[in-house]
Amino acid sequence: MALINPLIETFKLGKILQISVHSDENDQKNFERTSHQWQSCLSTRVAQLILPKAVVDIDGSFENVICSNGLFRQETILNIRENSFPFDTSEAEAFDKASPKIKLVAKEVAQFIDSNISTTNDFFDLYTKELEWCGYNDIFVKCIDLYHKQDFFTLLLLGISSLERIFGDIIFSIHNDAFIIPSLIRDLLIAPPLVPLLGEDIIFFLRCLIGPPSSMNLRNILWHGFISPNEFLPIPAKWYCALVIVITLTICQRVRLCGLIDSLKKRDGANFEGFFHLSQLNIIAKNIIINDEIDKIFDQEYERVMFSQLQEHRLGTVEVGQYFLTLDIILEEKVALLYYDLEKETENKEPKNQIYEEFGGGIMDLMHDLFVHNAGPRLRDRIAHGEANYLITSTKSDPLYEYYICLLVVLWSRYKSKVLNDVIDIDGSQFFINDEIIRNYENWISNYNSRFHPIPLLLKESTRLIVITWNCWKIAHIIEQNGRFTLGDWSELIEDRKDSLFQQDFLKAIVKMENITDVLHISREKLNKIKERRFFNDKKFYWCRLSITKEDFKVINLRRVVIKKAISGMEKLYDILRTLHSSTSLSSRKRKNIQNLFTLFPLIMQHLYYSLFTLDYSTEHKFMLSILIFVERWCGFCVEGKWKNINDAFDELIKHLK
Repeated sequence: MALINPLIETFKLGKILQISVHSDENDQKNFERTSHQWQSCLSTRVAQLILPKAVVDIDGSFENVICSNGLFRQETILNIRENSFPFDTSEAEAFDKASPKIKLVAKEVAQFIDSNISTTNDFFDLYTKELEWCGYNDIFVKCIDLYHKQDFFTLLLLGISSLERIFGDIIFSIHNDAFIIPSLIRDLLIAPPLVPLLGEDIIFFLRCLIGPPSSMNLRNILWHGFISPNEFLPIPAKWYCALVIVITLTICQRVRLCGLIDSLKKRDGANFEGFFHLSQLNIIAKNIIINDEIDKIFDQEYERVMFSQLQEHRLGTVEVGQYFLTLDIILEEKVALLYYDLEKETENKEPKNQIYEEFGGGIMDLMHDLFVHNAGPRLRDRIAHGEANYLITSTKSDPLYEYYICLLVVLWSRYKSKVLNDVIDIDGSQFFINDEIIRNYENWISNYNSRFHPIPLLLKESTRLIVITWNCWKIAHIIEQNGRFTLGDWSELIEDRKDSLFQQDFLKAIVKMENITDVLHISREKLNKIKERRFFNDKKFYWCRLSITKEDFKVINLRRVVIKKAISGMEKLYDILRTLHSSTSLSSRKRKNIQNLFTLFPLIMQHLYYSLFTLDYSTEHKFMLSILIFVERWCGFCVEGKWKNINDAFDELIKHLK
C-alpha cells in the first residue's frame, strides 16, 4: 500500500488543487478525498486577516477603486490606513483594521480585470507606459497567462517575488549600489529611498499585505506552504492575484511620473551556470596547455569524472512554473525541542529528524544541495526573493530543472499509487513516466552525493589545486624539452603514510599523467579511499548523515582558506611560466633567475604539498595558522621571483610544527 505523506501530497496534487475548475469528475473526487490531508497552518488571527469570510462594503467606500487607466485611485490607498497608526507600525491592531478593506479592494480589482482584460493584448494596451518603464514584460505576460488559466497559486508566488525585485531595482536605479538594498522584505518596504517616492499610505498598504509577521504576511505564508489550497483557492487567491498585478503597476506609474528614474535599471539575476553540469566528454588533447577558460573546463570535467558512475537521466526541456517549496527546518538533522511537549524538553536531547530515514540519504543530499547549502543554488530562497524568476518565465533548459524534476518524480512514485504510465503536464510540455524511467531516477538519486556540503567543496578545491599543479609541471616540462632550462631533482621529504591528495608520492605520480582526465581519474580513486576511510568507515555514504559540529566547520573553512590561497599562488606561478614559454629572449640576469626557479621547481612544489598534507590532519588552530602564513609567503615569493627564500620559510614552518 502506498504511503500517505501530506507534504508529498502537495506535489502530486499540485495542479489539481491549484486549478479552480475541475473538468474531470475523477479530479473533483480526488480533490475532495485529499483536501483534508493538506492541513492549514494558519492561526485563527492570520486566517481572519487573509481568508474572505464576510467581505461587505457597507458604506460604499471601496466602489470604483480603479481609474479608467487600470491603476488605483489615490483615495483608495488613503482609505486603507487609519490616521491613528503610523505607516511603519508593526502593531497587529493596525493590520487587523486594514485587512478587511484590502480584501474589499482586491475583490473589486479582480472584477475590473475580468471585465476589461480578456487577452494579453488587452493588458499591454492598458498598461503600455508602465510596462515600457519597468521592462518586466516577460513576467507580466506569464502572470496574465496564469491568471486566465486560473493557476492563482503560481501567479502569487511569481507576482509577489517580482514585486520585491522591482522595489530593489528602484533603489538600485537611484543609487547604483546593490549592497544598500535590504535583504528582508519588511526592511525593504521602509527603506529610506522608497518612502518619499511611494508615499506613506502606499507603504502602509504594502506592509499590511506582505510586511512583518504581524501583518497578512502573504508572501511568507505562501512560499512556506502554511496555507491549504482548499481554503485559499479559487477565492481569495484570485482577488490577491489581481491586487498584486495592479498595485505593482500603480507603483511603476508613481515612480515614473516623479521623473527621478527615466527607466528602471535592473540588477543581474542569480547566475546558476556551473552549479550542475550534464555535459558530454570534453575532448582534451594530450600535452595541451589549459587556456583562460580553465575554470569552466575544470568544473565540467570534474563533474563528469567524479560522478561518471552515476548516469544522468533527462526528461527534456521544461518551462518550470511549479512550486519551489521547502523549509530549512524540515531538513535539519535534529528536531528542535521547541516542537515537543515539556516532558520531551526535560530530556534535554534533540531527537533525530525522522525524515532522513523516511526519504533516504540520496534524496536528502539532493534537497540540501538544491535548497539549503550556502554554496549551492538555494532555489527557493532566490526565486522567492525575485532573483531568479527567469527560471519560471524562460523556455531555455537548465541542468537545475533536470535535478529538480528527478526529485519530484521519485517523490511522486514513492507516495502516489498511480504514477506509472502517467503523463505529467508541466506548462504544456508532456512527459511520459513509465516503470523504466522511474527505476532510472530512483537508482540515480539513491546514489546521489552532495556537491555543495563543505567537505565535498574542500575536496573539489583540493582537486583543482592538483590540476593546476599538473598544468604548471606540464608547461615547465615543455620549456625543458625545448632545451632552454633544466629541471632539478626531487628531494626526499619524510611524511606520515596517511591518505591525502597532497602526499609526496601522489605529487610525483600526477606530474607523469598525460592529460587532465587522467589526473582527475587518479584523484577520484584517491578521494574515494579518503572518504571511505576517514568519513564513512567503508560504508555507503551520504554527506547529510555526517554529523559535523560548529568546531568542525571552523576547521573545514580554515582549510578551504589555505587551499584557495595555494590555488591563487599556483595560478600566478602558471602565469609566470606561460609568459616565459612565449618569450623569445631574456637578459642574462633574468635567465639566471629562471634557472634557479627550474632547479628548485620540484622542491618548492614538495614544500607546498608537505604543508598542505600536514594541514589535512591538523586540528590545532596555531598549527593551521602557521601553515596559512607559510602558504601566503610561498605565494609572495613566487610572485617576487625569490625562489630560494621559500626554503627558508619552509624551515621556519617545520620549527613551528615541532
